[in-house]
Amino acid sequence: SQLRFEKGSSQEPLATAMISSEGETMVFKSSVMVEGKVEDWMTCVLDEMRRTNRLITKECIFTYCHEKSRVEWMYDYQGMVILAANQVWWTWEVEDVFKKVKK
Repeated sequence: SQLRFEKGSSQEPLATAMISSEGETMVFKSSVMVEGKVEDWMTCVLDEMRRTNRLITKECIFTYCHEKSRVEWMYDYQGMVILAANQVWWTWEVEDVFKKVKK
């Protein structure tokens, strides 16, 4: 894994994304200022990664097969996010079938 660094408006260094070893990129919803002790800003990177991942996963679940084919939808998100969203929708669809059968 690696971080993507960019310069901010005042030329300050910012961490703007994480790139996995598979090449999948997670662009942070908010950039992280890279200054001070490395352990401090890396903790901020970790927090932002979690926040962004949570938001991306919610978005992925919400947009499942909405205005796109399932395959097109899958190409919009990282692999682990797709797996989590698929599990949510699979569970819902199975529960829905059981409810219909029960009636």
